[in-house]
Amino acid sequence: MKILLIHNKYQSSSPSGEDLVFKSEEQILKASGIDVITFERNNDDIIRFRYYQKFALAFQLIWSPETHRKLKVLIKREKPDLAHFHNIFYLISPSAYHACKDLGIPVIQTLHNFRLFCVNGLLMKHGKICEDCLGKLPWRSVLYGCYRDSRFASMPITIMESAHRFLGTWEKKVDAYIALTEFGREKFAECGLPAEKIFVKPSFVGPRQTTYEGNVYRLVDPIEERL
Repeated sequence: MKILLIHNKYQSSSPSGEDLVFKSEEQILKASGIDVITFERNNDDIIRFRYYQKFALAFQLIWSPETHRKLKVLIKREKPDLAHFHNIFYLISPSAYHACKDLGIPVIQTLHNFRLFCVNGLLMKHGKICEDCLGKLPWRSVLYGCYRDSRFASMPITIMESAHRFLGTWEKKVDAYIALTEFGREKFAECGLPAEKIFVKPSFVGPRQTTYEGNVYRLVDPIEERL
């Protein structure tokens, strides 16, 4: 079996646990004898964008022609059996699902947060639990400035979420979702994902785990680190 792992890295100034899970999963699959290829984009690139590129980023969040084109080229060359997504924001975008499905590749998405339905991905507002947008179009997020406390920054994500809910992307272009907990599975079903497509697979910790240091991933033994 050949698996295509797809992930949009967070900026290196604030590395995410999702980055580590992605890298650890790649290492574990390879160690198990599975053929793994990766498609990655990095939000560090945004720092180097010119002003017009940053303006266009709001539209690329909804649909990235570059991702769609490059991913199709990769799939045609490597012919994977399935694609497993982690993060798609900002640069990959939901256009990647469409690229996979156009070429008949099954799509799995791990749900690390609630970003498909909540602009800040946390189901929180001003430090308190918030479910105002649960099962609804998230336009209140613009009013409240839920993403980075900015109405302007919240607008592109709100449009993206609404557009792809209208297009049925979450239901039609993704074959299965992985929630990290049973609670998460229930919440995603409340948000509108088909419950029968959501499976629970908790995050893992192996005898050797991945750490991120100075833009470099490395495997360490947790016991040795404590010693």
